[in-house]
Amino acid sequence: MKKYFKIALASLLLMVFAGCGDFLDINDDPNSPTSARVTQLLPAIEERLANALGMTGLSSTASFLMQYNVTRGNLNDYVIAANTGAGTWNSLYQDCLTDIREMIKVAEPQGYTAYVGVGKILQGFIFSVLVDYWGDVPFSEANLGSANPTPKFDTDSDVYDAAIALIDAGLAELDKPVTFAIRADDKIYAGDLVKWRRFANTVKLKMYNQMRLDRNVSTQVNALIGPDPAAATNLIINIADDFQLAYGTNTNPDNRNPAYPTQYAPGTKTSPNPYFWEVLRGVDTFGHGGNIFSVEDPRIPYYVYKQLGPSEAAQNPTAYRDGGFVSIFSFSFNIDPNEGFDQSASASVMGLYPIGGRYDNNALNATGGATKANNNGYAITPQRILTAFQTDFIIAELRHAGVYTLGSSTTAGLLQSAVTKAFAKVNQVAAAASAPLITNAARDTYIASVMDEFNNGTRGATPLQVIMTQKWIASYGYAVDAFTDFRRTGFPILHDGNTDNRATTVRTRDYVVSLVYPDNELFLNPTAPEQRNPYLNKVFWHK
Repeated sequence: MKKYFKIALASLLLMVFAGCGDFLDINDDPNSPTSARVTQLLPAIEERLANALGMTGLSSTASFLMQYNVTRGNLNDYVIAANTGAGTWNSLYQDCLTDIREMIKVAEPQGYTAYVGVGKILQGFIFSVLVDYWGDVPFSEANLGSANPTPKFDTDSDVYDAAIALIDAGLAELDKPVTFAIRADDKIYAGDLVKWRRFANTVKLKMYNQMRLDRNVSTQVNALIGPDPAAATNLIINIADDFQLAYGTNTNPDNRNPAYPTQYAPGTKTSPNPYFWEVLRGVDTFGHGGNIFSVEDPRIPYYVYKQLGPSEAAQNPTAYRDGGFVSIFSFSFNIDPNEGFDQSASASVMGLYPIGGRYDNNALNATGGATKANNNGYAITPQRILTAFQTDFIIAELRHAGVYTLGSSTTAGLLQSAVTKAFAKVNQVAAAASAPLITNAARDTYIASVMDEFNNGTRGATPLQVIMTQKWIASYGYAVDAFTDFRRTGFPILHDGNTDNRATTVRTRDYVVSLVYPDNELFLNPTAPEQRNPYLNKVFWHK
């Protein structure tokens, strides 16, 4: 009886939700979605995807787990609640995948091959992310609406293989003659199908890299990269090809980078994690070896905005303070006596590069207080998703692991290229915001310290640790892949509240290996599996 009740309730909710709209609803008739035009669907899909994966979506969750950021509450103590990640799950399935399916349904009979191809590529990418975070997920019966309101959950490795097949099918569509071109409605690549091909191939390369401990993927990897990574024009190797969504300047309706107002409006803010801060600073007061670079990172003023000068008084007693930098610790919830005070006007916040916040010029007024330079930030800063520097880090890892075997490029050379491109990306954002650029001299001094650690292990790091730590640092503002990378490789070394030298930090749980299914998914779907244990149930590629 309970089973039939669930099915009936699920069907009822589907009918209710089908009649609902929101500010992104692009259907002429919300009860007749087939009337939607592909040119209206694509930009809505892209915006929803960027928001679902960005710093108000899955990247926010991952940024706490990866100790980029810190906030009071559960995630920094590895507590995974029933709703952790549920918003992303719902957005990817109910919004993105549903609209993509509709776009393909409209485009295919009209011969709009470009839209079909882009749609299938995006489907493959989205399903890969779902697997990376939830393991077994609905795929073969997903997004069928009233035809099947209770889709089965497919095995994670099978979904990964099917996602790659979807991307290949999308690439095949892009090879067909274009009868109706994608133009300005494409907010990411403006209809440039060459760039869409590069994105598709780079997603595949990323997936093969993530599978490398599960199976031999050398043949596929070598075919994608070729003998010279610098000449792999079928991949994202130039920052002009980065897969990212730019935002606007309006506040009503608000089309700015959605993470910007979360940091620059009044109220409690997310702060950069002190551990991440110390890795950037080149110091280590935590005492367990996470900092492996000897030079202060010149990207700090682009990453972090300090609301205080070094001698300026904070609102209240502070948990962690380093000059003008103010934050709280992971693993200190309800332990640190100074953690609970309001520091909204004192705590440091995310800066220009990750979310379009303020560039920190470190200027002080006559009394030692911070001047509010670049006061309004640059909120049109794009949400990065897949970039050229990520491609180079991936290839460097594959070369180091012996999976990529063609040509004469070295892991060291690939790593240096990756870090150089990461700096170029910061300067691209800085230039757009009219902020000062990182000088070549500052960049080169820092990269020299990275390469010294890679080549000589001066501070005891392994080559893979250097690669993954630099990738982690470079990825601030998009944490989705960092959480996947850490589970695969064990790097970077993260702060452990039980092995540091602080009495106010205590870790009581193991590290998270996957997210849990949203409660409503289990309650309404009788074919759903048992709830995942976020500390035990690994994704197939996690060995």
